[in-house]
Amino acid sequence: MASDGQTFIPDHRPAGLGCGRPTEISSLATYVPPRLLTNQDLEKLVETTSEWILQRTGIHTRHIVDPGVATSDLGKEAALEAIALAGLTPADIDLVIVGTTTPDMFFPSTAALIQHKIGASHAWGSTSAAPARASSSRWRRPVSSCPLAATTTRSSLAPT
Repeated sequence: MASDGQTFIPDHRPAGLGCGRPTEISSLATYVPPRLLTNQDLEKLVETTSEWILQRTGIHTRHIVDPGVATSDLGKEAALEAIALAGLTPADIDLVIVGTTTPDMFFPSTAALIQHKIGASHAWGSTSAAPARASSSRWRRPVSSCPLAATTTRSSLAPT
């Protein structure tokens, strides 16, 4: 304890590292495919009602991918939107982060595939396969995935 009665917690970071380089997330975006599957559509496919589905899931409609469309294709669209929102180009991107439970494949990562598809040749990528939150119907996407793209600018990583 310090002499003034407050607890002293020493800083165990190695000397010279400080708090690291300043970093910023310049923008975030999501993308879902345009084709919809409604509860009324499901009523025609299986023995159910829209009310039964809605009561148990809270879902009215689902976004459906066309055959041959991969998670990285959806992520590419989200990444391009994030880049445009930030007023950047793919060459400005240092990092692509993707959160998905439906990767294209295990290797290479979906983030690496998106990085290649958008032409961000200076970037590296990270894919997180965390489960979707079940407490919010916004995150319930049983039929399709909803990738997230995050970008950070090269200039923001310059040492101060």
